[in-house]
Amino acid sequence: ELASAEKEFDIPFDLERVPDEKTLLGYSQKDNSNYHNIAYKLWSRQLLEQRRTNKIPKAYPMHLTKIGLNRETQIIGLSGEIVAGVGRMVKNSYPDKNTLFLGYCTFNSLYIPTGKMIEEGGYEGDYSMVYCLSPAPFVKDISKIIKREVLLLEI
Repeated sequence: ELASAEKEFDIPFDLERVPDEKTLLGYSQKDNSNYHNIAYKLWSRQLLEQRRTNKIPKAYPMHLTKIGLNRETQIIGLSGEIVAGVGRMVKNSYPDKNTLFLGYCTFNSLYIPTGKMIEEGGYEGDYSMVYCLSPAPFVKDISKIIKREVLLLEI
């Protein structure tokens, strides 16, 4: 009964929230007096170069793995630092199965928040991208995208 499948799918960044060039230039001039200033400086300089070369990433390549241990038990793993709400959403998508959910699989470069967290703001949903060097927060439909892709991958 052991079976597995995997795939990659994109989770888009909300590119309308990429700061304008003037704002990025301001961040790039910050002093090095603390970690936050240094992070904003590095992030803004990278984003300015990506703007210049027209290479701003449009999405995060999410890697999804499913392993069926038997008819009742499965393991599902996603890339990134997955917040608990995403893990619960995935597990709740399979009410008739025992689902073990794993984060930190393959790519681990940024937080994967819920859509609600993005709407509410705060670190994971609103500005962790600075510390993870991604261009902007994710789109608000992130939860729907993840759930759809998890359910589409059959084992």
